[in-house]
Amino acid sequence: MSTLEPYGALPWTAWFDVARNFSVVAIGQAITWTASFLFTLAQARYLSPTRFGELSLALSIAVMLGVVVDFGLGTKLARDVAKRPDAAGQALLASFAVRVALWCLAMPLAWGGTVILGYDPELQASILILAASLLIGGFASSLSAYFQGREAFLFPSLGSIAQRGSAALLGIAALAMGHGIVVVSSVYVAATLVQVLVMIPGMRKHPISSTILERGAVVDMFRGTAVLGCFWILGAFYYNVDMIILQRLVPPENLAWYAAAYRLFNASAMVVGFALGTVLYPALSRLSVDSRDTLRHALERSFSFALACGMFLAVTIVLTADQLVALLYPAHDYAQAANTLRLLAPGLVGMYANGIFFLTLIAMGSERRLLLMAATLALLNPVANVLVIPLLQQNGAALVTSATEIIVFLWVLAATPKDLRSAARPAVALKVLVAATGAAASLLLMREWSLFICVPIAGIVYVTVAVALGIVPPQDLRAVQSRFTRRTATRGLDAGSEAAVADGVARAESRVA
Repeated sequence: MSTLEPYGALPWTAWFDVARNFSVVAIGQAITWTASFLFTLAQARYLSPTRFGELSLALSIAVMLGVVVDFGLGTKLARDVAKRPDAAGQALLASFAVRVALWCLAMPLAWGGTVILGYDPELQASILILAASLLIGGFASSLSAYFQGREAFLFPSLGSIAQRGSAALLGIAALAMGHGIVVVSSVYVAATLVQVLVMIPGMRKHPISSTILERGAVVDMFRGTAVLGCFWILGAFYYNVDMIILQRLVPPENLAWYAAAYRLFNASAMVVGFALGTVLYPALSRLSVDSRDTLRHALERSFSFALACGMFLAVTIVLTADQLVALLYPAHDYAQAANTLRLLAPGLVGMYANGIFFLTLIAMGSERRLLLMAATLALLNPVANVLVIPLLQQNGAALVTSATEIIVFLWVLAATPKDLRSAARPAVALKVLVAATGAAASLLLMREWSLFICVPIAGIVYVTVAVALGIVPPQDLRAVQSRFTRRTATRGLDAGSEAAVADGVARAESRVA
């Protein structure tokens, strides 16, 4: 058996395509993450803690409204385009139509909610501006899902860079000139419009076959997203309701501390998770209709990588939280956010661990298995927050968030078919813990050093131990080496020596096999 196609898994040529796509998305994500991070830091430095907390609340409410407008359309569109590319055009147009209708329903809800909750005029205006931007954002999401389904990630990445970059530049300029959260909210609208304009030229390379919208396609799209839409709405509720409860039960500075910690938690979740999910989702959608053995081996590789990433991020956050907060926020205003950040860290492990299995269930069209979970957590999470927040303030909300992520992981794993569930190998989890212990020890030994020195060294220790323990199977490493050896040799010789190259690679592969 060739090592380029080990154990019946996804062929290594396909894995290198996934790796290439991941690198495109990861580079784009790194740029957008940096821009968003700088914008967040500017918000914390130029706005008072009270206004920073209110802006974070407005963004959380916008996220919940955005899920209503999306209603699972992005997930279904990417899956449909990956599985049925011949009908991709109609699916894209149908998603546009459904989004417009849902946006028309969401705007009155946004206005009514701000009135009922008694928000002040500035906070109310910010929420309504962000809600209005969801119409443009909906078009951007549909275009991104369309490209994602076709596994074309360049233009979505460019659009995301343009959106986050323009938001950061305009937003920081507005804050420096003394403007408040209303103007900052307006910046998000302009940045979303820029995102759409950047992605539109990509349609020339991936055009749709027809621009005539069929009523049946719209009806099918809405019906097909009913379960997904309900799931995402419930999920968005229990992920963001803590901000609303905090705003009602604690002083404004406590809300600001939680917002500061949660922004870092959310950024950590997106460092690898977003790029990995974006690239793998269409691949998993295709694999879900092929060999289950191929799908299971793809899950094994992906789970090992995701769990290792989540564990390292969590360990780093727990041991360096004080330094992180002092580096990124005004220390005298946000020092209390460090303990909150530590309590959020376990949720990162659960989030990274469940992500691959969650994506697989969605790719297989098994979202009904997750609907009961979302409904249960939508009831339990706010109840837990109401009980714990009066006692522990923002730290209580962080504990509930981490507990929720652990419950999601266990539920998603239980909902995964037994043959695929075996991809979450306990031996891998144990090896990851051992590697994390080595990284934690190095961080403790270097706790007086700069983050820019100790974190990279801890990362090197972590990767070294992980490779030594075989978290990445040796045959996979040999296959990667063989692949790059072949590429290097082929590029280094002219056409007259191609036969010698092929013979040398064949001998190398036979030795590895």
